[in-house]
Amino acid sequence: MRPETLAALRDSEARFRAMSDASPLGIFVSDAQGWCVYTNAAYHKISGLSFDETLGTNWSRAIHPDDRQRVLAEWQAKPRAAQDRSRRRSASCSPTGASSGRASTRPDE
Repeated sequence: MRPETLAALRDSEARFRAMSDASPLGIFVSDAQGWCVYTNAAYHKISGLSFDETLGTNWSRAIHPDDRQRVLAEWQAKPRAAQDRSRRRSASCSPTGASSGRASTRPDE
């Protein structure tokens, strides 16, 4: 890659990380194989997991135990179509949905 292209890519990534870390929403980014490659600070607070604890498939520890195996199977089959209930640090559950690579959380009902 050309130096200008690399510099633009670094700047773009830095802007993304700054915006995502300022967001109150948990953000989870996976690669084409469904492996987690990034989570933001809000995701860590919601899940109770550190950045390192979310990488690869370790993020599944934040999934409710009753849903974990099903969600992992769905995620591996079609990563952007999985739906689950995430466990919060307080042990309450919150449904989440993934669509087009973007996840959103909804308040506990």
